[in-house]
Amino acid sequence: AGDSSSALAYLARVLRRNPANEVAAARVLSALTERSFTIGLTEPLKHEGGVWSAQFSPDGQRVVTASYDKTARVWDAKTGQPLTEPLKHEAGFSSAQFSPDGQRVVTGSGDGTARVWDAKTGQPVTEPLKHEGGVYSAQFSPGGQRVVTASEDKTARVWDAKTGQPLTQPLKHKAE
Repeated sequence: AGDSSSALAYLARVLRRNPANEVAAARVLSALTERSFTIGLTEPLKHEGGVWSAQFSPDGQRVVTASYDKTARVWDAKTGQPLTEPLKHEAGFSSAQFSPDGQRVVTGSGDGTARVWDAKTGQPVTEPLKHEGGVYSAQFSPGGQRVVTASEDKTARVWDAKTGQPLTQPLKHKAE
């Protein structure tokens, strides 16, 4: 009756009960290839400005978003509800990423800083990791002990993820 989402859900239940049902399988395939629709699982993860990046936590239970509204947010991936207060910078965010263990978040901002935050409380773990220009990217090392940042000041830096202390001199580049 024109309700593609309900029909698809019904056919999925039929196939769960009887995976050999070729008629239901053919109708699911037809619905997925012939129609364009979305199935909303949560309310939209809203910011006051555009969202620049979004990433799942390693366990898939949370999402972190970075926005031009000068905040990053940690959300429950199932309900879409915020789990922390907004993580704030003085300018829009360019990146936000969970640590490999999911316990921390690192953010990069146009205000020339990156920061490491506690992913459960939203409280800062380090002082700002400072550059002379906006931070385009901030990422944890595979083990989570270090953070690397890249900036429009034509440098990259490696930092201790627990203390926020620089571990290298700025790595200079000729272009942004």
